[in-house]
Amino acid sequence: MIEILLLEKNLILSAYLSETLSQEKEFNVISICKEGIEIIEFLKNHSVNIILMDYMQTNGLVVVNQITKEFPKVKVIGFSTDNEDNINNRFLALGGYCYLSKYCTDLNRLKEKIKECYMEKYIN
Repeated sequence: MIEILLLEKNLILSAYLSETLSQEKEFNVISICKEGIEIIEFLKNHSVNIILMDYMQTNGLVVVNQITKEFPKVKVIGFSTDNEDNINNRFLALGGYCYLSKYCTDLNRLKEKIKECYMEKYIN
């Protein structure tokens, strides 16, 4: 079972993602955070495999850096409306696994990336 934590401020999108991803037998969305700082507190007491986060949230890139340093087994997939290469490249340089555009990514692609990220975690 792939344990997923979501970071998404948009209530409609977070509810949709949580419900839709949880319908997959191999996915379990265990919580939704609205702010990056909530993730750090959550990770201190809970185990997750993957964080699907909008890293354009307040201090998102700082949080990605902190996650990859303090919780190196947790993989972070960026999911944002931003398409600026410099920000996306910074996200990757800070340890993010990959980034996906909310505008261009369909649900099947999102699910594939989550599975790919999870499998790579255990291969490397």
